[in-house]
Parts: sequence; C-alpha cells; structure tokens
Amino acid sequence: EQDMSIKLIWMDDLKRAIDLVTVGVPKNKEPQITVLQDDLSPLNAIHSDLIAFDYETTGIKPQAKGHRIICVSVADTPNHAFVFLMPKQRENRQPFLDLLGNNLVGKMAHNAKYEDTWTAVRLRQNIQNWTFDTMLASHLLDNRPGITGLKFQVYINFGIIDYDSEVAPYIKSTDDDSDGSNSINNIHTVLKSKQLTDKLLEYCARDAIYTYRLALKQQKIMDFTFLPF
Repeated sequence: EQDMSIKLIWMDDLKRAIDLVTVGVPKNKEPQITVLQDDLSPLNAIHSDLIAFDYETTGIKPQAKGHRIICVSVADTPNHAFVFLMPKQRENRQPFLDLLGNNLVGKMAHNAKYEDTWTAVRLRQNIQNWTFDTMLASHLLDNRPGITGLKFQVYINFGIIDYDSEVAPYIKSTDDDSDGSNSINNIHTVLKSKQLTDKLLEYCARDAIYTYRLALKQQKIMDFTFLPF
C-alpha cells in the first residue's frame, strides 16, 4: 500500500513535469535600482502603501559587540528598490526610520523577525505595520525542510538563480563560537572595493525586489487579503 502511494505521487509529479514542457521560460522584468548616497530624503517621497525591505549585516544576531547593519534596500514596487549603505549618524538615517515607523505603510520581509530584531537593537526603532512574511508563507505553502530560503524560493518561482554568488563568501559567518550566531562575517572587506560594494548593493536591492514579487505571488496563491487597520 505504501509502495502504491509512492508510485501515485511519483506519477503525479512526472505528469506535472511533462505538462511544463509546453510552458515558456518565465520572463522577469529587470529590476530598477536607485542607489542613494548620503541623502536618504527620497524615501520621504515613497507613496506606496506596501514596501519590502532587506538588511545585509555583519552577522546573524545583533546583540554582540561590533555588529552593525551595513546596507539596506527598500522596494516600493515589485520592480524598483532604493538601496544605500547605512549612515553612521542617526540624523542621516531619519528618513528611513520615519518610513519604518509609518503605520500607513505595510512592511514585508523574508524572515521578518531578523529585520525586526536588528532594527530594534541597532537602530532603536520599532517597526510599525508588519504585513507579510514571505518565509512564513513559504512554510505554510510547503513545509518541507530546506526549501523556504529566499534564494530557493526565487529560483522555483521565477527561475532566477545564482544572483548572490559574488557576495556570498563575504556574508557568511567565519568565527568559531559556540553556536555561530554571534560570529562576525567578512562583509566589511567588501567596503574596501568600490566594485564589490556596488555588487553588494545590487544584491541587497534584488533581495528586496524579489521578496516583493514573491509576496505578491504567495498572496495570490493563498487568496490572502490584507485586513483593514
């Protein structure tokens, strides 16, 4: 009986694979990326009621000494994102902090607890109006282990692969502590090279844009409706 169940699942998967032969390769619009330098005031002009954002940081947990947010991306549409290196002074960060604190703008992220924790600890800012978490949605749609990461979800949903290869070695923790959660990665070395910094900013921006696109697709699949505030 178990063998028959496995065979039926296998046949169903095979049929779906054959059906896809006639389906064209997904065509994805190339993202538009606006790199902000020292002035974050363009964030004040965001009129979207929904954004996705992403951090690249020095590690996993923000509590340990020396950790900081290196760069930030804010996607205000599925095709456009602002990206910038995190200013060192709070007054220069203010447009971004105001956006996070604006309860009229819904916030989305992939594994939102990560951005939420880093924001609270390192920016001393509470995020208002968390609306959607694409990692949680991935678990709800298919809870098999190892497939809910953003890169894998982007690949299976949009056919986009390997957009992180140039920066991946720099954003993985290297220190050997008890659980790896407080390790410092090598992202700071990227900032010594303009070419690598540009690659990091592009990667960060794509994370936010693909999170936005994934959220819209998941919401359609789940027939998800935002509740009124």
